[in-house]
Amino acid sequence: MKYNHYYLILINFFLKKIIKKKNSLRILNYHNIPTSKISNFEKQIQFIIKNYDIISPEQLGTKDINKKIKKRVLITFDDGYKSVLNALPVLKKYNIYAIFFIIGDFIQIKNDYEIKNFIANNISPKLYDKNLLNEKNLNKEDIISLVKEGHTIGYHTKSHKNLGIIKNHKYISDQINNEIDLFGDKKFTQQINHFSFPFGSIENINRENYKIIKDKYK
Repeated sequence: MKYNHYYLILINFFLKKIIKKKNSLRILNYHNIPTSKISNFEKQIQFIIKNYDIISPEQLGTKDINKKIKKRVLITFDDGYKSVLNALPVLKKYNIYAIFFIIGDFIQIKNDYEIKNFIANNISPKLYDKNLLNEKNLNKEDIISLVKEGHTIGYHTKSHKNLGIIKNHKYISDQINNEIDLFGDKKFTQQINHFSFPFGSIENINRENYKIIKDKYK
């Protein structure tokens, strides 16, 4: 959790000055929720509820989204760290449903050393937060449990590469298309409709990426 509750208040103050629309939508993206930050996470959720309407993934892209109501927020989680399970009791307490974006290769790693390597080399190459190396990954059973709790699973590429600099069309397609064993499991019946591209800046995506993503996901 990069920002604490007080930073969120400060950011919200300035965003209110910039964004005048009453029917705007913001997507709030979390990554990991360490045990030590659960209380802080709940304070953030309380703050969001006070200032926004939190929409569900099912509402995204529907006509409801265009109604002139209080400013809205969609809660999402990237990468598939196991510590996001710490958020579930808080989400359940406030009746919130989120999108959990998972990385195809990451969720299949079982060796602790390989998990650390993948985080350091793929997810967070600059490793601003070294505590990420203590993180574990969600496994197949965890993801199925998230769906049973009513949450939505999205895809965050096969191996968390910077799509904006890749030139090989086949490699880009392999990164974007969710061809992993998990989605063939009979217990996993949810269609994957949502996609989050890694690193999240404009230079991390291009027109070719966008076209493939648009054709594949809603």
